[in-house]
Amino acid sequence: MENPECKAWGLPWKVLMRKRDRADPHFARYLHESLAAHSERKLTKQHGNFSPYYLPQEAMMHPERQPFADGAPDPVPLN
Repeated sequence: MENPECKAWGLPWKVLMRKRDRADPHFARYLHESLAAHSERKLTKQHGNFSPYYLPQEAMMHPERQPFADGAPDPVPLN
């Protein structure tokens, strides 16, 4: 192998598949890791609202509720 330290990086095989990536493996590694980090940030932002650890902003903590319609039964207390 021309660059034995590349194997120690533990990158997927597809990162060094192209000829230009084999010519400059350090840039290929940088590009792969930066795109992976960007993807992770994008997924965190996209799915943050659906996370079980997500807390809404203070303004959305107590939304306005509609009054019960006339003639509706009284709500059953939860506790």
